[in-house]
Amino acid sequence: MNRLPKCNPYFETLWGEPDKIVQTRLPNVKFPVSVFVFCPESTGREFFTFLTSGLASFQSHDSQFGRSELVLYSKEFDEFYAELLHLCAKVIVGRGLDINHGDIIPHGAPPRPVFPETPWTHILFHESGIEPDSNLSNELTILGAPVFLYNLMLISAAESQFIEKHGIVEFSNLLAIDLNPIEFEIISRDRNVVV
Repeated sequence: MNRLPKCNPYFETLWGEPDKIVQTRLPNVKFPVSVFVFCPESTGREFFTFLTSGLASFQSHDSQFGRSELVLYSKEFDEFYAELLHLCAKVIVGRGLDINHGDIIPHGAPPRPVFPETPWTHILFHESGIEPDSNLSNELTILGAPVFLYNLMLISAAESQFIEKHGIVEFSNLLAIDLNPIEFEIISRDRNVVV
């Protein structure tokens, strides 16, 4: 009997029941990492919310640093976004990484565009700035560790190098010139490269 994974009750209090569940087993791990999709009609927000569930359970770092789940906000539903979250979860679990605000992973080795004919070859993780999602670490813990919600942003190789050299705050300041706070959070294939 195949049982569907359950969404953490905390997320259901924020957004209601998920509208779609995408479940994939990761290689060499015991439990699946699922992606829950919440539609605008359910959440009252103007965008889709894609959320991993189960990733925080694999992380083994000290409780003072917290655990993480991944989120992606999009103006449209695209199954690829769930696949992208699974890919990131696979890299995080497979490499035993602890994701933090400002961390970057390449899309492939060597890095290749996430979408054809775009410059987006790297993925930046940053704490969600959308309310109430940004308060997650104050509300949800697993084994005594706060859970942080990290949003994905597609970035170019040049932007990745800029962040490594100058930090995420300087990069965010550059983005703020072109994007309002919601645009900063929503995944985009079309935004301008800022460096």
